[in-house]
Amino acid sequence: MFHIGEDGQPDEFDANGKPIIRGYGLRCWISIADGCTICKTRDQLNSTLRNDQNFGDIYKLEDIHDQVTETGWAVEYMKRRIEQVINNCMNCTDTDRFIAAALGQNGSGLHPGAMRELSIANPNNIFRTKSYLPIDWETYFTVRIQNNPDTGDYDTRKQLELFYGVVKELNHRSPTGWYIPSRLNTRLIKKLIGINP
Repeated sequence: MFHIGEDGQPDEFDANGKPIIRGYGLRCWISIADGCTICKTRDQLNSTLRNDQNFGDIYKLEDIHDQVTETGWAVEYMKRRIEQVINNCMNCTDTDRFIAAALGQNGSGLHPGAMRELSIANPNNIFRTKSYLPIDWETYFTVRIQNNPDTGDYDTRKQLELFYGVVKELNHRSPTGWYIPSRLNTRLIKKLIGINP
């Protein structure tokens, strides 16, 4: 995957202006002093530096990890993708965040910039005209599937179905119960998936 910048867009592009897709996930910065990983943008980290500090002396970019051959990295990158999408879900309900996590886990389903644009209310946003309203996921799914006949159903309905199924299974298996938000609109989720609620 590519690194998402402050504006929610890829930081790296090739000579033709296309995002560079590395296929290895989202890379973070490492503090050289203590080795801690910090998943913030370069601009965010630059704003924390003193005038006498040089970015390259304080931080280095995390090594590339192959999520196929290196154990645990697929999960780490999925977690990072979900966090970025949820962090860009403005004034979202529990249901909005749950659906955003489901779509964001896949990377191509919903990226942070698209989430921000989708969730910011304005009269021209057909998915959310008022900030006190939840995102209109039914319209979003319909438009996404119509505009992307090859991948739209997989990037929306199928991702939500997979995510919802795993979360329900974890909730039932775990001795203490995997947390599912109490205000989660399961009727909407089932409707979006295509299950009769």
